[in-house]
Amino acid sequence: MNENEDTQTLGATVPHNSDIEAGIIGAVLRDNSKFSDLSRLHPEMFYVPAHRKLWEIIQYQIDKGNPATPTTLKHQVDTLSELAGFGGSEYLARLTFEEFSIISPKRYSEILVDLYHKREIIDICQDSIHEAMDRELNDSAHEICNRTESRLFNLESANSQSRTYSLSESSALALDEIGLIVDGKADTGVPTGFSNLQNVIGGLRRSDLLILAARPSMGKTSLAINIAFNAAKFFHNKRQDLKYDKSVLFFSLEMSAQQLSTRILSDRAGIKFEKLRLGTLNHKEFNQYLSTQKELAPYPLYIEENPNVTVAEMRAIMRKVSRNKPVGLVILDYLQLLSSQDRRRNDNRVQELSEITRGVKLLAREFDVPIMALSQLSRQVENRDNKTPNLADLRESGSIEQDADLVMFIYRPEYYLKAPERKDVESNEAFGKRQEQYEENVDKLRGIAKIIIAKNRHGAPTTVELRFHEELIRFSDPEFRYQNLKGIPNDG
Repeated sequence: MNENEDTQTLGATVPHNSDIEAGIIGAVLRDNSKFSDLSRLHPEMFYVPAHRKLWEIIQYQIDKGNPATPTTLKHQVDTLSELAGFGGSEYLARLTFEEFSIISPKRYSEILVDLYHKREIIDICQDSIHEAMDRELNDSAHEICNRTESRLFNLESANSQSRTYSLSESSALALDEIGLIVDGKADTGVPTGFSNLQNVIGGLRRSDLLILAARPSMGKTSLAINIAFNAAKFFHNKRQDLKYDKSVLFFSLEMSAQQLSTRILSDRAGIKFEKLRLGTLNHKEFNQYLSTQKELAPYPLYIEENPNVTVAEMRAIMRKVSRNKPVGLVILDYLQLLSSQDRRRNDNRVQELSEITRGVKLLAREFDVPIMALSQLSRQVENRDNKTPNLADLRESGSIEQDADLVMFIYRPEYYLKAPERKDVESNEAFGKRQEQYEENVDKLRGIAKIIIAKNRHGAPTTVELRFHEELIRFSDPEFRYQNLKGIPNDG
């Protein structure tokens, strides 16, 4: 809060503790080495103006490599108006040697930070109240709410706790993890449902940001839906184990929940998606859909279809869903459609997307869940002979590559095959050979989907192969085949 603000809020004194502030300053003045444990304290976190100014001076002197003691600070303190009512340098001596001695400055600094954040929450809420009551402000309730959520989200992110580990501590933790792997008890992450992919990445790991990128029509959303369904099926089948009693949250910024559910039903019922689109279902096929819907209804998959969602809103929705069943996997379709925290900022799209990507990564760490974010690739892929995507093709921001723990590209070679056109002076025989070669290539590449793992913090870059079934808009392992498109797929 500002110095001139009233210390009374809603009839009560705002959260602060002047004795703790004084004790921390005194502890550092007695022993400057304690400052290293208090480096996260900033002057604005001190409520008393005199303490705020003193900490600013102490911080400046120590950062410059100078000692901060009552003697070295006497000249500066005696000229401060903020300390005039406290007794100037005499107050500094009292802080150091008499009244305010505390045993654990680091523990009390945590209390001080918590009190500061409580005051910040009060300020944010008061600002929201004033904006809501301001008749001259044309902003809607939705816009005010978004700003409030954004400020609270930023405050929570700044309040995230960090810890420094010694080599002894961190290696002991690593040894424990290795032991779990040897015993087959390690948490290898959320399964993707694709054995080829699973063998390479070992599941979607907690707190990771995973990017699934491709050009339009390559099947980004389809693969994401498949992974979301497979994870929900896994959680459903493991629901009696509290460790796996989780849910999947799918943020769909482009398609409705109904459209996504229709794709899932088409896939699981084994009936061509085109029949739904054209309305050519017969009675038997409709009953098959009905039976499939009843079977899948209990699966813990939630779809949020807000096309203008922000990172702050994602956080609120994740919290809401987690109250019912903890979120175990989040999928975002897709990153470039996510709105920035401040909707009114349109100055720099690259910077805006960098902030968005960083915010999504922080969400993954805060909730300790994997977040898979879909991303578009730039058009430069189409302008070169080699259509295989690479990290440089990530659209609009290098921060996507920087913040991501895993980057995967979908590449379907058949997409780029073009039927031959007859040349003006070409014979029927020559054209026929080119046509025959084209058809051979189509047969050879039909359904092949290469998943290029271009970045992997947990392993080496590589490529795995999946199969794309266009009739059902569904991916599978290469060896998988459908026995009957009007029946249930043979993978169970």
